[in-house]
Amino acid sequence: MIPNEPMYVILNTAMSSTWGFPLPCPRGCKCDCFECGNSKCECGFPPGFCKNFPNSFDIDYVRIYQAVNDTKHKLGCSTSTHPSDVFIEAHKKRYIDPFSGDKEPLKVVETGGMACTDNKDCGGELNRGICDTENSCQCFTGYTGPSCLANVGYNDIPNKRKILPVEFLEENAVTIFIPTPLKCVFGFFILIIIITTCAKVAQRRNEKYLYESIGDV
Repeated sequence: MIPNEPMYVILNTAMSSTWGFPLPCPRGCKCDCFECGNSKCECGFPPGFCKNFPNSFDIDYVRIYQAVNDTKHKLGCSTSTHPSDVFIEAHKKRYIDPFSGDKEPLKVVETGGMACTDNKDCGGELNRGICDTENSCQCFTGYTGPSCLANVGYNDIPNKRKILPVEFLEENAVTIFIPTPLKCVFGFFILIIIITTCAKVAQRRNEKYLYESIGDV
């Protein structure tokens, strides 16, 4: 089911004891722990399992399919009905890790540059890139990513809306904390000013009325 507004995808890599592990437990092994490097816990793993570590998982690109001719499906990350780029532009701080030093919410897509030893490391078998003489991937036209395995994307809604004044003010607003006792003091002074002003206005009206009354006599 595809929602009618932009969504994000979480990619998670994990291992589970419910698949890929010997069943039943090998003879002489309790299988009450699983830890590479611990002789008491390694016996529960498949043979050669721990030789795969340490390791890393790399995701080059993610492809999501939508029905092009279905009007209910909106293509792109910022559609006309849900302009996500406008909201993100007005609330950048919410999408940036304050400890990362980044200035923008999204990372720049790298085109090539991954260390390689052969054209296969750069999608050479798919005719997407080559490994140059400096052992670095160089992508062919139409492909991107560090290893040249991703198709070049595009923005299907190139005309971005301008940030509304309200959104700009919200983004640049500064929150000032005022303690409650100080608020009471401010409120008291404002009340005194209002009472004093009203008293002066009433006094001037009385003086004006008295002056007019004397003039009539």
